Amino acid sequence: MKRRMLLLAVTVLLSLALLAPGALAQDDDDDGVAAQPAPLPDTGGPALVVPVAGALLLGAGVAGFMALRRNYHDS
Repeated sequence: MKRRMLLLAVTVLLSLALLAPGALAQDDDDDGVAAQPAPLPDTGGPALVVPVAGALLLGAGVAGFMALRRNYHDS
């Protein structure tokens, strides 16, 4: 039961981390003026994809290793 709750919590946090920035970035300001949007500054977003993906893969590998190690020692 604890394992399922931990898996659920990690899944929820990962979903929140992936979906929250897009939800928060929506601009609902509609003051009726059709103005030209200002160009966005270069934030370097795509450069963050590789380290984040690597960290997630590393974390999943460590979690899988620990689960296998625990199951091996329990039997």
